[in-house]
Amino acid sequence: MFEIPEILRAHWWQFCAHDFLSDTASTLNFENFLKKFIVYADQNIVKISEDHSFDVLVRSPNQTVCNELDKNTCAIINIGDEQTAISIAGTASILKSGQGCWIKNPLPVYVINTITKSDLDVLFYVKYKSGYSALREGILLNLSLSDINFSKVAMSSGVHSATRFSTADAPYFSDAYIPCGPWRNPNQSDIDKLSSINKKTNLFNTVKVFSVPVEILKPFKLLDLRAVSNESDYYTRMRSVAGKQAVNNAIDYVRTLAMTDDTIETMAIYNRPGLYSSARDNIQEYYLGLHIDRMLCETITDDSDNFNLLSINLGSGDRYFFYINITLQNLINLTESTENISYRGLVRRFFQLYPNYPVIRLTISPGDAYIAPAKSMIHDGIGPKTEHDLHLMFRGYFNV
Repeated sequence: MFEIPEILRAHWWQFCAHDFLSDTASTLNFENFLKKFIVYADQNIVKISEDHSFDVLVRSPNQTVCNELDKNTCAIINIGDEQTAISIAGTASILKSGQGCWIKNPLPVYVINTITKSDLDVLFYVKYKSGYSALREGILLNLSLSDINFSKVAMSSGVHSATRFSTADAPYFSDAYIPCGPWRNPNQSDIDKLSSINKKTNLFNTVKVFSVPVEILKPFKLLDLRAVSNESDYYTRMRSVAGKQAVNNAIDYVRTLAMTDDTIETMAIYNRPGLYSSARDNIQEYYLGLHIDRMLCETITDDSDNFNLLSINLGSGDRYFFYINITLQNLINLTESTENISYRGLVRRFFQLYPNYPVIRLTISPGDAYIAPAKSMIHDGIGPKTEHDLHLMFRGYFNV
């Protein structure tokens, strides 16, 4: 809950109210009111971005018809003279004159009824713009082959809170976000922004997807990973003599892609089917959702240990790599974040400001791999809904 200053309400009644109740509405007056509200919101509630829009609901006295507000509504403010009643997810609340509430999650919101018989009910509300936000230039995608591979690329309609999907054996942090549908294929304008063709690529701004040579995958097939029954079974197979030989062969191959002679860290990863996120804090055992790999660091650091990740899909079903195609520095600029903000705070702030920004989804087929700058981009990954998610991950400095 929050309360807007009296000067804002006075501005509404002095300059805007008559316009909204007449046939001579003045756009200029309403825009001036919005400018004042945005300045106040930026300093006291939450930063209002270009992804937000605004509307006003005016109702006659003592109206009892329930009005369900747009599902994209994220804030309601009573700018009328009398209190009014609203219902959020079935819980009734009273908003006094000048009071507002911020709705962090997409919940059903109803305006229940006006309270008095003599005054208009006037509600000002903030919404997330419907539809897709336009992609920005940023992190590049190298698919190695032709544009037909963009059939394996999809874009979400934004993100939503992951907490609604929390279960006892898969809890999420309260500020975790995951992509939401509907999904669409990128159009030519999107492809032009995403593709690395004729653009300068480097370790920190490029995601690369490619197929792993058959001779590297063959030893893993001999482990019969299709028959894996659970996490313990997977790691038992990977630690066997044949498993260690298969991993060593993969390491030798990965070294040919490395840009330096530094040690390459290797991890066999298992995730159970049906998860909405694969990234987890192993201390608190909560899932992170979309994140930057240094998510739990206190503040953003400009260190040189900015390796990238290489992941090979060893499972029998498609994996999905999610990412936001905006570089770390541009995330900081877009959110006007201070120097001492944490990675977790930066991710949360970005999604609060740009909830409709598309998440890019790459399909990583069995035997395919990706390289990504996971320490400097928002990302996540999931496995198949009904099959075990098995992959082999490497940390190092890999050529994109």
